[in-house]
Amino acid sequence: MAEQEDPKVALERLIGESERKSQEQKAISDELSRTHQNVIDLAQASRELLKYRPTGLIDYEREIPAWQRLNGQQDAMATGMQQLPYFELRAASTSSASGTISIYEVDNFIEWVPPAQHDNAYRAVQQLDYVLNDVADKTEVLNLLREFGLDKAVAGKKSPLELFQTAWQAYENPATDTSPLITWLIPMRESVEATIDALIQRRPNQEPAKGWRRKILSIGSQAGRPATGEVDFQDLADQWQVGGSVRPALEDELSDAKRASHDRAVSLTVLRRATLFLKQLLLSIDPARLRPVLQ
Repeated sequence: MAEQEDPKVALERLIGESERKSQEQKAISDELSRTHQNVIDLAQASRELLKYRPTGLIDYEREIPAWQRLNGQQDAMATGMQQLPYFELRAASTSSASGTISIYEVDNFIEWVPPAQHDNAYRAVQQLDYVLNDVADKTEVLNLLREFGLDKAVAGKKSPLELFQTAWQAYENPATDTSPLITWLIPMRESVEATIDALIQRRPNQEPAKGWRRKILSIGSQAGRPATGEVDFQDLADQWQVGGSVRPALEDELSDAKRASHDRAVSLTVLRRATLFLKQLLLSIDPARLRPVLQ
């Protein structure tokens, strides 16, 4: 029987493999990007020159087949790209970012590090913090909310987008230095809940789904993207309601405003987790499988 791999070693191996695969795939996409830019530059320059070349001066017909072949290859590329799990990859990377928060979220993380390594550990935390801030991009989530029609509110209520904006604005621009935590935690929780409720109403089949976990799983089963599976939506349901020993359920984190540890720094972590949750949820859903937004 093969010896079971140490969990930390397994995590380090998987992180390393993901880094290597993204480096390889990025190299291909970078080369494609350069090729596309070359075509754009060539097309623009050629089209501009054609304005000044009179008909009959050169054999334009000779040049047509090359551009026909190029158009054909571009059409084939477009067809192939439609089959790539682009959104699913973005959702999976968002889930990994959310999970990575727990690596340094442990209370007194630095106290577990040998004193001689404190400076390097602090720098590692700062670098991870910088990366997570980039992944938890508020603008990207706002664009996704608009794409799904979640900038529209039910009569008498605020839209998920407005609630999301309210939460971040309250955190980033508090009215006073002693503004209560509920000022930003509650609007964020309401934004997530309003998002789930709106998506539930737009499922193709209105099967019963009571409780947040069943709602999330029902949305996934009816409107998940092709390369997402039940396990992806189980992960989202667990993030929202189950949590773990290091990473509590997000619903509780956004509701328990009396926790002494919920200072502004911890609040930022919770808001980021909620932002990543919304991003992962919306990237995992195919809007074409949902019923239209009711006007």
